[in-house]
Amino acid sequence: MIFDKTTTPDNPIAIIGGGLAGLSAAHDLGKNGLSVILLEGESELGGLASSFKLNHAPLERFYHFICRSDTHLLALADELGISAALHWRQVSTGYFHNGKLYPFGTPFSLLRFSPVPFTQRIRFGLNILKARYLRDWRVLEHRSAKEWLVSNIGEKAYAVIWEPLLRVKFGAAEDQISAAWIWHRI
Repeated sequence: MIFDKTTTPDNPIAIIGGGLAGLSAAHDLGKNGLSVILLEGESELGGLASSFKLNHAPLERFYHFICRSDTHLLALADELGISAALHWRQVSTGYFHNGKLYPFGTPFSLLRFSPVPFTQRIRFGLNILKARYLRDWRVLEHRSAKEWLVSNIGEKAYAVIWEPLLRVKFGAAEDQISAAWIWHRI
């Protein structure tokens, strides 16, 4: 994107969305002396990283976390002076299916995840490994996430694990999501 001298306080750059990406873009542009207007449809900033109250306790809108290896995000937290507010905790991951919470953060918990046939659990784990070693996302760009996942992990594993997540995040557009998007998350 090219910015020229027409970007002024009277002619700002508009950023649509006050989630982490929009806020970060506004911050970077502002640091470079450019005028920015941030447009957000919700009553508060944060996008999917914000929270809401459930039984008087905050609950995140969508799964988000910061890993110690996310050096760019940690550098931004340092720059903003909020690093001291980060509290690192050892956490576990779970998956809620048909009224039951299953551990879901290790290879062993995947092997014990009974809602999916054993062979598809193995395929799921192998797909994670395969995805981690894939370096060129362009080979996945024109494949749908559903088609790629079903072919790699199986129909039942897709229906139980990935389909609910895609449906919650993308609604009716869940079948249009690129396999490259899923690969990036893996």
